[in-house]
Amino acid sequence: MKKAPDLQIFTIGHGSRKKDVFIDLLNKFEIQILIDVRSIPYSRYHPQFRQKQLQSDLQSSGIEYLFLGNELGGRPENSDLYNSGELDYNLVRQTSSYQQGIEQVIDILEKGIKVTLMCSETNPNECHRKYLLSEDFAKRGIKIMHIDKVGEIEMTKQTSLFIE
Repeated sequence: MKKAPDLQIFTIGHGSRKKDVFIDLLNKFEIQILIDVRSIPYSRYHPQFRQKQLQSDLQSSGIEYLFLGNELGGRPENSDLYNSGELDYNLVRQTSSYQQGIEQVIDILEKGIKVTLMCSETNPNECHRKYLLSEDFAKRGIKIMHIDKVGEIEMTKQTSLFIE
């Protein structure tokens, strides 16, 4: 079992990538499980990223699919988690389902499995993967690596935001 300082997690946004390009990126970083953190696992314009199609394509490529959008999604249904229409990350962090989702991911990481969290936005600076999830994993000493639009790694820097 790995300790937190040795743990790392990837994040990726599907954007408008072609299916083969997307799967090649996952293979490049030796991803074993893709965790879908979209609240609604559907893409209107990119059918290759609709939940059933994505799950099938990943399975065919030897990559496991896990949906945790209900626990870790950036658009929860609970209206109490919003202030003036904006999601309040601090309120989200206090929910038991969110905490259970975080712990479920950590349990997977501790088994030495390479994981990526996937949402829609290719730019992590425009996604809850960076401003909600990455902060909470970083607080636990987990190294965060965002796979950017061109398939390169963008590291989340440890800042005072991550210190409890």
